[in-house]
Amino acid sequence: MSFTELPKIYDFPPLYTKQPNVLVFNKQLETWSNIILQYCQANKIFRMNDQRLRMDLFDNKKINRSVSLDLEKKIWDHVFQAQSRIVYLKEDPSTSASSCRKIQIDKNPIKKAEYGIVLWKSIEDWGSIVLNYMVNSANGSNSIFTLYELENQSYNELFHNIDHELLKYVVQEELCKNRKRVVLMYEEDPEEDQYGELVGIKLV
Repeated sequence: MSFTELPKIYDFPPLYTKQPNVLVFNKQLETWSNIILQYCQANKIFRMNDQRLRMDLFDNKKINRSVSLDLEKKIWDHVFQAQSRIVYLKEDPSTSASSCRKIQIDKNPIKKAEYGIVLWKSIEDWGSIVLNYMVNSANGSNSIFTLYELENQSYNELFHNIDHELLKYVVQEELCKNRKRVVLMYEEDPEEDQYGELVGIKLV
């Protein structure tokens, strides 16, 4: 893991102790949130949980300082609840068997210890980045891009190796806004007349 992209304040000892003043403490939470997002972007980390944060960031051996478990929980809750920069996705329970499967943000995940998706770019930003890549890479009209290609063959792109569930959500929520240009492609069982997983996008 690289720490070269982290701000100098990461090595500031008081950052690792909960500040008693409310205004200073709120600023401390904001600082930690920015550090987490910068770290994840620099290392292209798309999923994170509190245990990995503890291992990767909350124990600074350089200055011999560690974040307490109580402060760690408050930082995690701030990034997850106040800023919504860590999200959990689940299949939409209202999706019927005869319609395409959709996913949604889980507002109340049962197991927060599981790996959440880190939004070091907003969903809107990811949508623009992916669509621009498709437009610039298209070989004429009706070009098809599979999710596998977008995830694994988009070398040197910011979203290369993007989390699969995050990409599906970005396509569903953002690319669908351009329905005149984008057609979603799903697995389909003709015998059962059912749609399955999202597998690709056609650019028209």
